[in-house]
Amino acid sequence: MDLAHKVAECNYENNTKWGFELSEPWFVLYVFLFLGAYGHDLLEFIVEGSTVQRWWNDQRMRMIRSTFSSVISTYGFSLTNKFVDDEQSKRYDQGVFDFGVPSPMFVPITMAAIINLGSFFMGLTQVLKGSNSEGLFVQMFIAGFVVVNSMPINEAMVLRRDKGRMPLKITTISTCLALALYMGFKYGSLIEDHYMGYRQRCEGWRSLFCKPKRPAFLGDAPITLIDGLKQGQRWVIGLMQVGFSQYSPLSFGTRSMGLIMGLTYAYYCALLGWLIPFTIYAFLPRLALLNGVSAFPKLSEPWFVLYVFLFLGAYGHDLLEFIVEGSTVKRWWNDQRMWMIRSTFSSVISTYGFSLTNKFVDDEQSKRYDQGVFDFGVPSPMFVPITMAAIINLVSFFMGLTQVLKGSNSEGLFVQMFIAGFVVVNSMPINEAMVLRRDKGRMPLKITTISTCLALALYVLASQLLFL
Repeated sequence: MDLAHKVAECNYENNTKWGFELSEPWFVLYVFLFLGAYGHDLLEFIVEGSTVQRWWNDQRMRMIRSTFSSVISTYGFSLTNKFVDDEQSKRYDQGVFDFGVPSPMFVPITMAAIINLGSFFMGLTQVLKGSNSEGLFVQMFIAGFVVVNSMPINEAMVLRRDKGRMPLKITTISTCLALALYMGFKYGSLIEDHYMGYRQRCEGWRSLFCKPKRPAFLGDAPITLIDGLKQGQRWVIGLMQVGFSQYSPLSFGTRSMGLIMGLTYAYYCALLGWLIPFTIYAFLPRLALLNGVSAFPKLSEPWFVLYVFLFLGAYGHDLLEFIVEGSTVKRWWNDQRMWMIRSTFSSVISTYGFSLTNKFVDDEQSKRYDQGVFDFGVPSPMFVPITMAAIINLVSFFMGLTQVLKGSNSEGLFVQMFIAGFVVVNSMPINEAMVLRRDKGRMPLKITTISTCLALALYVLASQLLFL
């Protein structure tokens, strides 16, 4: 119901009919339901010996609780505080709402209060101009009713100066979000920025690449590996939501933007598809190397040139883009590591669901980030696939080196040896985190043990399958 109120007010500001006109028969049903619900509730209060003011405050609390509940699952559970000071007790006795704390739970109700207040005055302006006043009556009435119900919130934002007033931070955030909702942010996906841009292109908007010398905005990015993986997880799930929705780039996108742009957006929606080649790239050639089986062309075969061309072309092109944009080789190298890590960990997305990205860091995490050191620390299942890949690649490289020193099929195993060595170098932060590091950002022993056991089981299984 509260979401419907918000939608009604946003449509109302855009002079869109929502509901029925006064002359239509269905209007009577709206009046009956409204008066019946609130009248029945008021009657119960009066019969029980309560007052109209208490009933009114109870209605306010019910609306507030119904609105803030949208963030309960995000911010978890905490104990109810039973301690109050004299000022809080005085405000309670006077029937004054006490906000005071900059809690995210206040954002939805403050947004609702701002949107309803703005829409009410916008509607009043339209009525005074004689613009469709009969058709917008229901929306005006709902907006006015919510404005009166939200008076404690409006007073706390603007008029009050005591400690129980609405914190400025909450007012600012709620105002920005209310404006974003009014201006047309499109939700329904975990990546609302991508989805909004995509839908705007479908509606005929033209995009312009803007890169001023001075940063256009500043923001926080995750600096620990687990938070980076959670962010990547959110991106992949959000892109899948867009890809499998009624606005899929393959169907809706190609009709609206043309084949080329539709396929371009479809490529991003298929980001989860990287799981297959990267999983094969991370495990299969190394498992074959451990068993002395050649999986790639020999140095003397013509197809070997194609592998060299694809490898150097892909990585060389990516490195060139980094250098041209003024970045460094070290940043490119870490970007390659993160790309491989994200593509490997995605195998546990469907199992472990979605969670918000943490933007809070302590001093030690910030120090490790500045030094370019990967931060593991948390025993997350997301680390299991990448740790398994690091272990298998490290062992297979040394096993292959032993075979080469013995003179056993060195030419046939060269490509596998090279890929294993490349991944070993790429996985150095993981190997160091498992064995050498002793700080809080090291790989948890639990993850190292589980990954080692699973890597061993995978090796045994692959050995049985290869020699069937």
